[in-house]
Amino acid sequence: MQHCAYGHNAVKQYLHYTLPVSPADHRQQIINRVVDALRDERLRLGRSQNEVAHRAGLSHTMVMRVEKQERMPTIDTLLRIAAALDLELGAVITRASTGSSKGR
Repeated sequence: MQHCAYGHNAVKQYLHYTLPVSPADHRQQIINRVVDALRDERLRLGRSQNEVAHRAGLSHTMVMRVEKQERMPTIDTLLRIAAALDLELGAVITRASTGSSKGR
């Protein structure tokens, strides 16, 4: 097996230092805050999980499991739920990344 001209370690160092990724526990905290913000907005709007599921094209079970943090949502699922709540997912993620899970 041949290595690239820069060598495996050089590529590994580039990815480690140039493209930092937050630790897994930090990413999980952000996801949890995003989910909390989506749930809070659903409740603020007075919408049921069934209504959000229908508007998002998801099953009620999926919405329930995401809200209970029993299921790791995909970006597609989060986009659908956010759209069903008339939210911009990017703004929700930005707020979650800074530690705030407040609505708009």
